[in-house]
Amino acid sequence: MTAPEPAGHPLLGHEYEGAPSHRRGALRTWSWRVAIILTGVLIVWAAWLGWRVSQVVQAMQGVAPVALQGTGTELGALAAGDVTRAPLPAGDIGSRAPAYAVGPGAAEAAARAYAATQDPVWRLSERLPWIGDQLQAVGEVVEAFGVVVGEALPALVEVEEVVQGLSLEDGRVELAPVAASAPHLERAAASTGAAHALVQGVDTATLVAPLATQVDRAEGLLGEAAQVLDGAHRVATLVPAMLGHGQDEVRRYLVLAINPAELRAGGGIVGAVMVLEARDGRLDLVDHRPATDLPILTAPVLPLDDEEAAVHGDRLARVLQNVTMTPDFPRSAELAATMWHAAGGRAVDGVLALDPVALSHVLRATGPVTLEDGTVLDAGGVVEHLLLDTYVDLTDPSEADEHFARAASAVFDAVARGGAGLVGAVGEAAGERRVAVWSAHPAEQALLSGSAMAGDFLSGGAPTAPGLFLEDATGGKLATFLDTRVDAACGSGGVQVTLRLASTLAPELARVLPPYVVGFGVTGVEPGTARHNVLVYAPEGAHVQRVERDGIAVGVQHVHVRGRDVVRLTSVLPPGADEEWTVTLGGLEAVPTQVWTTPTPSSPGLVPVRCAVHPQV
Repeated sequence: MTAPEPAGHPLLGHEYEGAPSHRRGALRTWSWRVAIILTGVLIVWAAWLGWRVSQVVQAMQGVAPVALQGTGTELGALAAGDVTRAPLPAGDIGSRAPAYAVGPGAAEAAARAYAATQDPVWRLSERLPWIGDQLQAVGEVVEAFGVVVGEALPALVEVEEVVQGLSLEDGRVELAPVAASAPHLERAAASTGAAHALVQGVDTATLVAPLATQVDRAEGLLGEAAQVLDGAHRVATLVPAMLGHGQDEVRRYLVLAINPAELRAGGGIVGAVMVLEARDGRLDLVDHRPATDLPILTAPVLPLDDEEAAVHGDRLARVLQNVTMTPDFPRSAELAATMWHAAGGRAVDGVLALDPVALSHVLRATGPVTLEDGTVLDAGGVVEHLLLDTYVDLTDPSEADEHFARAASAVFDAVARGGAGLVGAVGEAAGERRVAVWSAHPAEQALLSGSAMAGDFLSGGAPTAPGLFLEDATGGKLATFLDTRVDAACGSGGVQVTLRLASTLAPELARVLPPYVVGFGVTGVEPGTARHNVLVYAPEGAHVQRVERDGIAVGVQHVHVRGRDVVRLTSVLPPGADEEWTVTLGGLEAVPTQVWTTPTPSSPGLVPVRCAVHPQV
């Protein structure tokens, strides 16, 4: 007899005696309970995580302003001598956290933010898709600011002596505190550099827009802070050595007084030279003379390579006034030092250069100076006096050059006497590329390289930066009447650099000024018409893609200098005329953050590139 077929086998679609209906109900009840529990866990998880996020946001509102201002904006006050010592208690937030030692408020806020990002729920959530990217980015920024608050700012509190030591009194700089501050600044620079690298490594492509914006902002500000601190460390290391701290011998420097009334790529012709001696921080100006006192050589004082000769000719290495034709200050300094020595001067340990606008910044700190002839030079009038009045009042060019030399010497005497805010004034001038320094000692020059005062455009300091430089081709002093403006922006076609030139010389004034101001008419233009060469240097590996003058494309010829594509343009401006040049750069491997240009009486020598990928600009 055949056994009856099981009634409830699931494969047969019949009710199975072993699975009564009350068991199916229990399974459904259990599923609902699991779902409720999971939902509750998710709600608790989200609430907990949201609470931690709100903790981080609130805490960072107390940390970020202190950290950013203390390393960025307020660091400018450090350079100006406005530093407040404020020892503050430390906070402890665990073995992985930085040792916070600045600002009770900032330290505690940083501790809360860091602790929140180390919460197990937070760390576990960092492994989730998408939301984990957001949390990791927040954690990196929190850690970066922790480094700044915990390590960089305490070091800055310890270096008040840097500014105090750099103040001049009776011709002497107290160098011991400066030298002692160097390790603290080195630590601060390294810490802030590490913090910048941490935030720089965050991939913002997967972040929500508001968070990506804040990460970019933090990256830019931390980068600026790291750069400034690195410069401060270099200064604290270099200044004692270059001013003879702990040395028996005298350090000797050639000082070039730049005259931008007649432009060169590096700012202007060399109008006067001085010799500055330093022994253990004491400064003495021992010689000054017009640059025209040095002979014009019949052959280059140093060999020129083919690229230099093609762009500048051999005048670069034969005439002291022309050593600034190259935009690379180390090369200008090397040529000037060699010319000085060849003319019978003693060998120098380095070369410094500055222009009348830099002198105006200095005079704002030192106060007015009075020359032997009774002329009073102050911050508001020194530029016009040196670049115009001198040449109008003294019709003999040699007398005008001698007066220029005496004026520069008098300002240096005022510097030696000191003044409040002098360091800040020099720093402001350096930021406009109106002050440059070169050392004949390789170790010192290596530290200078890449800094604001190195001016090493072609010798390694700015490989990704474009350059746009002006060079007088009139043989006069017409840059006094030349209004210049350089702007730069990036777009889909590359980077566009715009140069606007305008002659402010009135035709009636051009008819009465001396020929050595308005030109002698031997360069193919009427006296009063300003003729300038415009030299455009693409970044290394890039190229000049297009050039327009007043909106019309112009043809150009290309040469190559130190791996850069270079074109030379010619500007001719009659009195009262203006024009606009637009240069498009292509083939860029990296978007530049700034353009190097000639510091003129009306515009600085560094111009930021306006670009969305550089929110700090």
